[in-house]
Amino acid sequence: MKKKRILALLLSALLLGTCSVYGEEAETVEPVNAEEEEGAEAPETSDPMPKGVKELCQICDQAEGKEILELGDMPGLRADTRASIEQVISRIEDKQYQVSFLLLDLKTGQGYSRNPEYVYFGGDSIQGPYAAALAEKIVDEGTAALTDQLERDSVTEEEGSGTIKEDPAGTSYTLQEVLNRTVSGSDRMGYAMLRKAYGSEFFGKWLKGGNVETSYAGKQWPSYDVRTLSKMWISIYEYFQSGRGISAQLISSFEGAEGSVITEAVKERYTAYAKPGRSADAENPAWHDAALVMAGDAPYLMVLMTDIPWQEENKEYKAVLTELAGYLDQAHEEVFPQPTPEPEQTEPVSVSQVPEQEEKKPIRIPAAVWICAAILLAGGGFFAFRVRSVRRERELQKQQWEASKKRRRS
Repeated sequence: MKKKRILALLLSALLLGTCSVYGEEAETVEPVNAEEEEGAEAPETSDPMPKGVKELCQICDQAEGKEILELGDMPGLRADTRASIEQVISRIEDKQYQVSFLLLDLKTGQGYSRNPEYVYFGGDSIQGPYAAALAEKIVDEGTAALTDQLERDSVTEEEGSGTIKEDPAGTSYTLQEVLNRTVSGSDRMGYAMLRKAYGSEFFGKWLKGGNVETSYAGKQWPSYDVRTLSKMWISIYEYFQSGRGISAQLISSFEGAEGSVITEAVKERYTAYAKPGRSADAENPAWHDAALVMAGDAPYLMVLMTDIPWQEENKEYKAVLTELAGYLDQAHEEVFPQPTPEPEQTEPVSVSQVPEQEEKKPIRIPAAVWICAAILLAGGGFFAFRVRSVRRERELQKQQWEASKKRRRS
């Protein structure tokens, strides 16, 4: 009875009181302010071509003079940069060759030009605009598909650059392969196959849309000045930026164009989509290059034209033209500097920045939990007490039985 009273008193104390233990409280999450979310401004998107094709072409048409002149509101060249460009040009002109260039920032319409009115034999430089026009006016409009088959034997072998002429007679190609080899490798047979299969009417319409005379479409190898070739490339840029049709597939051919001095000059810093124009013909010499240089937020067009007869083994003039392209890139950089990404630096963590451990607050455990625990403990104690009692009773019975046995013997 005494044990039962003690157990009852213990249970009453647990019901009336509480006990504290140390633990961590759950973090409270602050509600999201809906007004702040609604008021957040969407990021602004910049127009990749704020000036349209027509406006940029009009700026090109304004280029004139045999000296280096500014286009639009472009500031004058720095004295040292101008001297470097003129020094390279003098090395070309001292050999009795002509050289022209047009540099145009494609967002602002600012740039530089020199000798833009001199007319050159275009050579392979016409292949880039023709390929872009074919993609936009023939493939994108459903008149042809990139899987169409073209036959090598549909045209006679062409002298000059390219590898199709080395393929076996009877070889067939997809339109996509011929486009790629015409642009990336300046393949003259590939270009002849394209003109044979698709003609030039679409090319005239494409030129007209870009403010260029349609008469250039009728000639397989036309002649023009640096302003005309620049206007063709403005339309190429618009097509690439639009993402229409097969523009994304075609652009890879321009990125891998062989022999581009502009690509060579800027490849360590920028991607360039280029198409050289070359001719080794003594009567129609040409060593041209045109490229869209993706200079960060200030993409620009660079077009170089000379009447230097192209020769693959002529490393001297290749180096000179690469140097000229490098100085023109520098001239653009001086007006439109691009930020150089700095390597990320990890700052050391100061002692003051280490968060202090918060004092742990006691959490109250409900009385019901303690009651259950007490019952379990009490039950376990009662069970142990009962086991001991049974053992004692059995031991006493054993002793009584042995005593009774001894009395009987005696």
